[in-house]
Amino acid sequence: MSRTLDLTSSFGFLRSNTRFIENDNSFLTVNGSGTASGNLPEVNRAWYFIPAELFAELANQEANRLTTGINADWRPLSWLTGRATLGYDVVNRAVP
Repeated sequence: MSRTLDLTSSFGFLRSNTRFIENDNSFLTVNGSGTASGNLPEVNRAWYFIPAELFAELANQEANRLTTGINADWRPLSWLTGRATLGYDVVNRAVP
């Protein structure tokens, strides 16, 4: 009859800075700028933005993510096992 308890822990940290492309959810796209409600007064070109203006728009997202965890395996009998897992996952996201 053996009784064992195994404990393991984990820790992780991730930092990312991602630039997203403009998609159809934004009026600052080739398709969306045609239906936008704005017009640049210095240029008479109807409703459309030129590609340089579209790509000058930044759609960035910075994220810091911390994950931690503790796992416990307990075997009081050869045929009986208990397992517990506790963890914490937090994300700090910002759009600059």
